[in-house]
Amino acid sequence: MEKEPWLWTKEDLGMLIGQSESLRLEFKASKTFVSEQNKISDNLSKEVSAFANTVGGVIVIGISESREGKKLRVAKNIDEGIDTTIWNPERVQQLIVSNVKPFLPGVRVNPIFLDEERTRCAYVIYIPEGTTAYQASDDKYYGRVEFESKSLPDHEIRLRMFKGKLANAVIQIDQLSIIQVSKPMKSLYPRPKENSLEGDENTWFWMNRYIFQIDLYNEFKTVEIKMIEKTE
Repeated sequence: MEKEPWLWTKEDLGMLIGQSESLRLEFKASKTFVSEQNKISDNLSKEVSAFANTVGGVIVIGISESREGKKLRVAKNIDEGIDTTIWNPERVQQLIVSNVKPFLPGVRVNPIFLDEERTRCAYVIYIPEGTTAYQASDDKYYGRVEFESKSLPDHEIRLRMFKGKLANAVIQIDQLSIIQVSKPMKSLYPRPKENSLEGDENTWFWMNRYIFQIDLYNEFKTVEIKMIEKTE
């Protein structure tokens, strides 16, 4: 859908019917708001934390779901909606921003009224990608994995906390020279994850089924490459 979520209408909601949840889309029934406020805040803050800690996304409240397979959930129909005399847009917005830490700017709540009296609505909640790690009201950090929100392990939380604080550099390679080829050293140098960067003085990475060690110097203008290990 090309239209921004905060501009969606009832017709746009209808176009979601039959779609499945995804990395950036979550459906919830209106009964989510028929509960104690602390349970509502726990439920929503978990999803907000997950989207903010991943790539952002949209939570649509007011759509019932059906299951396809063990986990996949698909939008079934627009339900009866949320009572706006109890949960108006300002209260929903305040509930979200006050239960995620630190403050997450850019959250937008779009009420889509389902009746002429404007007493029942569906809520489309836009969550931007965050610039650090965001904690839910249960003091946990969540991330989005396909169509689910799951708690993050410690190392992933740390990576997100340093997002935006790590310096970025563009390496221009003017000269290349292979200066050493050694025997296999699997016991000393385990294969790193694909496309990962590790190490302090030297940088390790995986490329074309070889492990290389790069020494960076001369203001990133020249690079020497040592081929440490070849794997079949």
